[in-house]
Amino acid sequence: MVVPVDWMEAGKHVKRQLWSGIDLLLGKIKNRGLAQWTVDLHSKWPQLTRKTLADVQQNPERHSLIHLPHPFVVHGPEPSRYREQHYWESYFIIHGLLISGMHATAKGMILNFAHLIDRFGHIPLANRVYYLERTNPPLLSAMVNLYWLHQSADHPQDGLDLIKAVLPAVQREYDFWMKERSVDVTVNNGQTFQLNRYQGTTTKPRPEGYREDHETSRSLRNRTLTGVEDKFYGNIAAASESGWEFSSRWLDQPAKSGLAEIRTQDIIPVDLNAFLCQTERHLAFFYNQIGDKEKNMEYERKSEKRGDAIHAVFWNNSAIMWRDFDLKHNKQRSDFYLSSLTPLFASCSPKNNLYAEADFLRRVASSADVQRLASHPGGLPVSFVDALGACHSCQWDFPNSWPTAALYLIEPLAKSDQEELRSMAKNWAQKVVSSVYDAMEQGVEISEK
Repeated sequence: MVVPVDWMEAGKHVKRQLWSGIDLLLGKIKNRGLAQWTVDLHSKWPQLTRKTLADVQQNPERHSLIHLPHPFVVHGPEPSRYREQHYWESYFIIHGLLISGMHATAKGMILNFAHLIDRFGHIPLANRVYYLERTNPPLLSAMVNLYWLHQSADHPQDGLDLIKAVLPAVQREYDFWMKERSVDVTVNNGQTFQLNRYQGTTTKPRPEGYREDHETSRSLRNRTLTGVEDKFYGNIAAASESGWEFSSRWLDQPAKSGLAEIRTQDIIPVDLNAFLCQTERHLAFFYNQIGDKEKNMEYERKSEKRGDAIHAVFWNNSAIMWRDFDLKHNKQRSDFYLSSLTPLFASCSPKNNLYAEADFLRRVASSADVQRLASHPGGLPVSFVDALGACHSCQWDFPNSWPTAALYLIEPLAKSDQEELRSMAKNWAQKVVSSVYDAMEQGVEISEK
């Protein structure tokens, strides 16, 4: 079981943590309505905070929940539904907690993930026993780096202490991905690269979606043939592992296929490999911080090597954009998704082409894909594929917009030293925020992401 944290009993320390960050943020917001909305959002952190009961630790056989040592924030308000610390959603939650000045809560969540790696060798999708065979996009190193960046100016020792405490877990997670989720990809010029994919290690329906998976399996072609159902369930689990559950990204024909034609494990995803490139870069930085020069150089080389691989396999010069790679057909997929932009977000570039350079960013920003993204008045759609007619579960598709994924475009441009690029990022960010704000003002239900 989990229970909401009783913040009234938490004392003055928690109250100071809760409101220490908001004053600085409010000073930058001129619109009164948005300022009040910011206060309202900030005040919701306590409502979203949970902790596992002692009985979960003392009698684990009675629970599907896995005990976590520190309180955590969930990504939705209903206590009966949102009871776990989910992996990749927590990156964005921690981002918000740090902006709100809630460093202790953010740190506790990071330590919870290190705890899970110590127990299981990887981070499950969430702290449930039935999620143990699935993980999520590898963002632990990015969480640690965020914490370091927020603490480096005023509390550098605190940031360094967290790096030292969690570095073994980050290393172990990276090793898991390289051992359990790697695949060789050979491109047309004969070059072969070691990259990674999402993978399902089960031949059964997901416990939390048993009925849906079983019913979909009944529409499989040749379902009576040996291995057909097993492969389907593996691909469903792999899509769940990706966090994009579900999307036309994983379907045989994105605009036409139903979920029965899913083949996630044939797709080499841009975002996963960009996140692992980012992990390699972070590992290099973390090892440098603790004085291990040999490991620092090792992971600098790994990051550069993967950057070259990402450019060779995923970059499409005609589209001026990255594309997922299809192992079955040994070529790039044709459709754009916001995940296509993660090499920019992860600062992962080849040795001879720095993606952060202004000229390259201008090229990407002027691409047909980005221009089409920017043309939508209500935000940035997660894809241009309207798959809902054939795939009713494909929520990670047009016309849906996921603000978290919008960061993949906005953040890299916001970090540029060029005013024109920062202005683009600001305009797109304002569009996303205004869209969410207007919808909430009108009482429209907003997704938890």
